Amino acid sequence: MTPRWLDSMATGRAVVFAMILWLAAGIVLFQLGPYPSLNEMTQGLELLDERMGYSWQDTITYLAVLGESGRRLYHTFLIADLGNAILVASAFTLLLTFLATKLGLAQRIMAVLVFLPAAVGILDVLENTLLMTAINQFSDVSHPVVRVASWATQGKLVLGFTTMIIVMIGILAWAVTTLRTRTPNS
Repeated sequence: MTPRWLDSMATGRAVVFAMILWLAAGIVLFQLGPYPSLNEMTQGLELLDERMGYSWQDTITYLAVLGESGRRLYHTFLIADLGNAILVASAFTLLLTFLATKLGLAQRIMAVLVFLPAAVGILDVLENTLLMTAINQFSDVSHPVVRVASWATQGKLVLGFTTMIIVMIGILAWAVTTLRTRTPNS
């Protein structure tokens, strides 16, 4: 039961535009922006927001390895990643709404799945905000800040993976449905 305003926004053109915008921003952020430099500075350690959870000690170790300039760079990356979270959530909410409409699911209870990307985006924003707080608190980082950030990261990764599976199934179902309606009966 997707809202009418969302159904009306989720046109093919809007989906393509949102996906291109997200991909372009992602290329800038992850290929040209601070991400490659962060990976070099961490001596092989995964960024905190890419791990399936992390402890307070993991966080302190990671931030210490980064050093002061690395922490500033990570903070900058997290700010830019806030924009990425919004773009991802918007693009995939539009895509899932488009697919739900094309598959005739927009008025069913399953339509609630179109809001999974928004949940991922909210968790990503929470995670980034808390990781920026941890950076600002270094070296006296609050245990609860890290605990909630880790939970947000885990939720983001699990719901993000679930969203990708639903998107792949939706695209496959739409392709099969489209082929069936376009193929003349023999």
